This record gives sequence, structure tokens and C-alpha cells, in this order.
Amino acid sequence: MRPFVAALLLAGCAPGGPSLLVDVRTDLVPGREFTAARVEVAVEGDTGSRSFERAAEEGDDYLGGRRVLEHIVDRPATHELVATLLAADGRRVASRRAIVDVDADIAVTLVLTRSCVGVVCPAGGDPAATECVGGQCVRPRCVDGGDDCPSAACAEDAEGVPAQDCAAGLCDDSGFCFFAERAGACGP
Repeated sequence: MRPFVAALLLAGCAPGGPSLLVDVRTDLVPGREFTAARVEVAVEGDTGSRSFERAAEEGDDYLGGRRVLEHIVDRPATHELVATLLAADGRRVASRRAIVDVDADIAVTLVLTRSCVGVVCPAGGDPAATECVGGQCVRPRCVDGGDDCPSAACAEDAEGVPAQDCAAGLCDDSGFCFFAERAGACGP
């Protein structure tokens, strides 16, 4: 076989575009407060979307982040991601939308914090701040503590004061506060 023909055949089998990896990170308790994490992905402006779901069981490390999506996109483009935590009955426990530019391989972490449950955004101020992270309304391009995110809410764990005595504050690298159970302190 000629080298040119072999190259064409190999190119026809190659994936279409860059890889998009999405981790979900939350301080809600897997297996108790939610039983699945879903990420929907769509090219901005297109009508269709794809959905990826991962079961969440007690003991899974969603506090450190859990991979929910590994996807090769058709072409470089701006993508809309919607991460949702689902209860056993299918009810939405928490959700947030993010906008990311996928023009090369990219890994993002979508943060869904306990402090956002019940928060409605936008809440005054910036009308484009339609999503909640760390109890603050943020723009959808606020991903991984980038330029579109507000200034850090915390710098160290002690700054996060949980509502329950059995939990402890945890400040992540992006400056968002999480609340984690102190080992065995909360009970069932």
C-alpha cells in the first residue's frame, strides 16, 4: 500500500476533535443526598446535547472530585455543560451550568456546593451571574477559579463555618468553601 493511501486511511479513523474531561466536585454526601451525577454537554448554539451519568454511592470521593464525562468533541467550539446531582427519586438536588471553550484537550472541574442549595441567581448585582458556586452567584464561565470567578471567599479551612457541629470547613484551591463531615461525627 502506498504511504499516502495508508495516511488517508489512518486519518479517517482518527477521533474528530479534542478531548473534554469533566469532574464533578461537591460537599453534598453521595449515596445519601444524591445517588447520581449527570453532565450534559452541547455545542453552544446547537439544539442537541449528550448526557453522561455516573452512579454515586456512599464512600465515593466527590469531595475531591469524581470524573463523570470523558468525551471527544466533534470539533473545537464553545461548549455548554450542565452538571446535575440527582436524588434516588430522580429529583434534582443541585445543578449548575458552565461555558467552556474547547479548542484543545481540556479538563474542567464543575463545583456544586452545599451553600448553593436553595440559592436563586442572579441575585441583584450582575444579571449575567446566573450560576451559584460557594454560595455566590457567578457567571457561567467561572470554572476552576479562572478570571471569570469572583475573588476567593476563603484562604484557609478555618474560614468556612458550617451550619452543623459535625462538619468542618474546607477551602479549595479556587477559594470556594466546602463543608465536610468530620469522620463519623454526623451519624446516619
